[in-house]
Formats: sequence, C-alpha cells, structure tokens
Amino acid sequence: MCHVLGQYVLKMLSLTKTKLFTIILVSCVCISTYLLLETEHGRRKKLRFFQEEILPKVEQEQIQRQQNLIQICQKMGYNDTSLENINQDQLSHLIVDENYKLIYCYVPKVACTNWKRVLMVLKGNKVKKPLDILGNETHAHTFKTLNKVSIQEARNMLKTYLKFLFARHPYERLLSAYRNKFENRYSDYFTSRFGRKIIQRYRTNASQVSLEKGHDVTFAEFVQYISELDPAQKSTFNEHWRPIFDLCLPCSLNYKVIGKYETLEDDSDYVLWRAGLLQKVNFPEREQSYKMEPTAVLLKKYFNQISQDVKDKLYTIYQEDFTIFGYKNPF
Repeated sequence: MCHVLGQYVLKMLSLTKTKLFTIILVSCVCISTYLLLETEHGRRKKLRFFQEEILPKVEQEQIQRQQNLIQICQKMGYNDTSLENINQDQLSHLIVDENYKLIYCYVPKVACTNWKRVLMVLKGNKVKKPLDILGNETHAHTFKTLNKVSIQEARNMLKTYLKFLFARHPYERLLSAYRNKFENRYSDYFTSRFGRKIIQRYRTNASQVSLEKGHDVTFAEFVQYISELDPAQKSTFNEHWRPIFDLCLPCSLNYKVIGKYETLEDDSDYVLWRAGLLQKVNFPEREQSYKMEPTAVLLKKYFNQISQDVKDKLYTIYQEDFTIFGYKNPF
C-alpha cells in the first residue's frame, strides 16, 4: 500500500524518490504505532473496568448458579463427578483448546457461533477479530473435541482445564432453532430432513408442494413434533433442540463457569478473564452480531399458537434444563 501511494505522490509532486519514500515510511510507522497504542490502551481500560465494575457481580452470580446446580443434581440423584462413568460418545460437544487449557461445551442456538469465532482467533486464525470470520466458516471448521482423544486423556483434561458452557431458556432456544432453520432458513437441509416428515405427520390436507419441499412448517407443527419425541432417547434429538443437560452433562463434569445467554457479554468476558485472555481477544457484542428481533420478545406470540398439552410435554423434555439453570416455565 505504501509503495503504491509513494508512486502516486511522486508523479503528482515531482519529489525525489528517496525523500518521498522517507515521508511515506515515517507516516506508516507513526500510524501503525498510534493504532497499536490505542488498541493496547483500550484493552487495558476494558480490563480495569471489568475487574472493578463487572467482576464482583459476575462472581457472586456464578456462586449462586453453582450452588443451584449442585442442589438440583443431588435431588435428581446425580452425585458422581468422578468421571469414571463418562464414555467418549458423550463428549462430542466438548471443544478443547490445549494451548489455553479450555474446554467449551458448545450448545447450538446459545451463541456457539461467536464462541467458535473466538476459539478460531485464539488458535491462530489469520484474522484478529472474531466477527471477521463468517458464520459458515465456524461450522465448516474442524474443532478438536474430547471424543477424539483417548478416554484417559479426556478425563485428565476434564480435571485440569477450565470448563465452561452457556445455557438459555429452553423455550427461547427452541423458538430460535425454528426461526433459524425453518422460518428464516439459509439452506434447505432442515426442511428436507425434518420439514417434509413433520408436514406429512401433522398437517391435514397438505399440498403436494408442502409435502415435497417441507418449506412451510409452522411453529405449532414443529413443537408438536418435538413434544412427541421420546424423552428417554434424547441422544436421538438433533443438536439444535437436544437438551443442554444431555449435550453437556452438567451434573457430572463440574463446570467452572456456567454462562447464560441473558448475561452473555459479562459471562463471556468472565471466561476470558479467568483464562487470562481478556486483553487478547474480544467477545463480539450482541448488537454487532445479532440483527434479528430478540427471540424473548416473540416468545409469547409463538407459544400462544400451541396447546397446553404440547407445552406440558415440552416442559417434561426440557425439565432438567429448566431446573438446573434456574429458568421458570412461563406457561
């Protein structure tokens, strides 16, 4: 860039090449140094603000979440955290970063795309800002997960690495999955894989187009399908609506940080702070990466379309997620 600019200015001002390139070089160095100092100053300022203003309340909230999880797990009869009964098949959603000793249980529809962006930057991706990475790049990227290492190595990592997960209100997550995969879809995979079956099973007098494409599944049809899945076979659920309890095993793995979608930025900064990475990478701000109307605002509108019987069945399926993560059933 500096070379091209130098050639242009040389023609326009008829300066000597040596003098011109000296000016350009000094200018480039000054600008780069200023931007670097500004970035470093901003990171130090953010760290100081987080430690003074955010950290105390986040740590207090973490204590309450941990206590609630332990109490509920004990009531449910989950008292074994020895890891001896954990097998590799249960660890496919736990991404491991060996360099920074992190284990992240990714949950679809709970900011997992942004967390994958952060992990890609930490891994040495060519870009320095998470939002410079396209969402489909994160889904195409192959992350190392704990089911790909030996069970003994996985258990050692689970004992020593910083483990974290993020939860979301079960009904919000379910609605978000519907809107993203059926209503405002960016591919035909879910309409082809699930939509046609749902319409065939739950729609009377469905048109031939709907039966062939599965493109116009309603929310009522979608949740009726979910409500009739076998709760005892949650591992057969698609990951976008599979309960967090089943994906992340919160009663067994003793997570050090339990983040929530409702406090996403603060909890994410807390994870990065505990890992010593808050000055190295920024978790994307919500308004920068989520453009659609908040799911929480639309919850009642969509759930008013379904019967109480279906709502009750859904609650049974997601009961562990409700109780362990402290969510209330609004219906």
